[in-house]
Amino acid sequence: MGSGIKSLAIAIAVIMTLISFLIGSSTSAMFGLAGALLGTAIAAPLYVLGILVSAQAQLMKATMDTAVHTSPFLDSNQKAAAMSLK
Repeated sequence: MGSGIKSLAIAIAVIMTLISFLIGSSTSAMFGLAGALLGTAIAAPLYVLGILVSAQAQLMKATMDTAVHTSPFLDSNQKAAAMSLK
């Protein structure tokens, strides 16, 4: 999910920059620059959100791994299946 959000942020920045430069080439160069800055301003927080979602997923995976590893109720095969190793 985090990778998808980061990809979406990059796509938004590229699309907004291209569209603003295309429109700016026929009107004003400042419009192209403003559009590029706006695209970056929108994409940067989204990219950071993607990083935070990825980090949270890694924390949840580590917590699950610790719980499974220390569980006295699971044998080795069940532990491997719970951690998606089998």
